[in-house]
Amino acid sequence: DEIFYDIKEPKLSLVLSGTPNQLKQLIESKSNGLFSRFMVYNFDEVVPFHDVFSSEKEKIEKTFDDVGKSIKVMYDELKSVENEVRFMFTENQRKRFLSEFEKGYEIIIANYGVDMTSSFKRHGLMMLRVCMILTLTQKTLPINDDIIYCDNRIFIISLKIIKTVISHSGAVSNNMSNNNFNDV
Repeated sequence: DEIFYDIKEPKLSLVLSGTPNQLKQLIESKSNGLFSRFMVYNFDEVVPFHDVFSSEKEKIEKTFDDVGKSIKVMYDELKSVENEVRFMFTENQRKRFLSEFEKGYEIIIANYGVDMTSSFKRHGLMMLRVCMILTLTQKTLPINDDIIYCDNRIFIISLKIIKTVISHSGAVSNNMSNNNFNDV
């Protein structure tokens, strides 16, 4: 068990959906560091019966294919850029980021305990990545900038997303502590 590997440039991303019992099998403990690497969004949903013969599925698949192709074009463009492109927050965004996360850190400790702090800290990095991705979706090709600044609207949206998933992670974390996955 005590074998550690340093992966210089990890590239794994995944999206999972499932039930609380499935999460329990995937993440046996919130203490081993795996839980803190996930953005968790938990919801109860009563899904109406869907017409399995509807052509809506084909429209959705086409939309996902089109979006995937445009992301691939963006990816190829970024790979081909000769100069290093840096992503940055504005000075006001940096101040707001630090203020929000410093206040949030104290709230996390008060509401969820120190076990949740590593997850909270990783969510700061996740916010930066969400900002990067959303900012790039708004850029036009080719990208000729050495520095790309985060749009303020995207910063606010990303902050709301991260605050939401932090609170969901906290709720799931509490249920993990209580061994009460069925209430997640």
